[in-house]
Order: sequence, then structure tokens, then C-alpha cells
Amino acid sequence: MQNRNRRTGLRRTLQIAEVTEGGDASVLMQFDIQHDSLAKVNEPRRIYETLGLYTGMSASDIARDLDEKVRILKWFVKNNISDVHQIGVFVAKNYAGKFKV
Repeated sequence: MQNRNRRTGLRRTLQIAEVTEGGDASVLMQFDIQHDSLAKVNEPRRIYETLGLYTGMSASDIARDLDEKVRILKWFVKNNISDVHQIGVFVAKNYAGKFKV
């Protein structure tokens, strides 16, 4: 769920949730107004099940893969890389094993 403050023009994500098999919403992250950031409320379950189904990866494999992706994104930020074409080249080389972050 997102909200845009019409006075300031700032857009903030207030909640991130997943839909359970029963159709209920399970809140995963909630906006913390004091720190102006999202705070983790619950661990995702449904997304891990779906990813595991289609990739054959275990929950720990998925977590490790996500950590690697976070590390790469932080490297992009640190090195001021924001051009989509540059990012595509680095990602392709990384997956091919020709480049390590």
C-alpha cells in the first residue's frame, strides 16, 4: 500500500503484504514513521513456497540468493552505477561468472 502526501509530493510505501492461501493478507513490512523506513514485521511464506516450486530452491538457498542480489545492488549504489545498460552488462557478466562484485 502506498500513499502520496499531496502537500509535500512525497510518496511512501506504508505496507508490503502477501496474500495467504485462505485469501487473508499477511503484512510483511510496515512503515516506521519515526525512522522514515520500512520495518520487517513477518517473514514471507507464500513467496518462498512459490519460488521454491518454480526454482527447486530451498528457503535457505533463496535467502542466500537474495543476499547476493542485495550485495550487488549495494555495489551499484556505491559505484554510482545507474544506467540500465551498464547494469545489464554487469549482471550478465556476473551470471556468466566473468565478473564478481
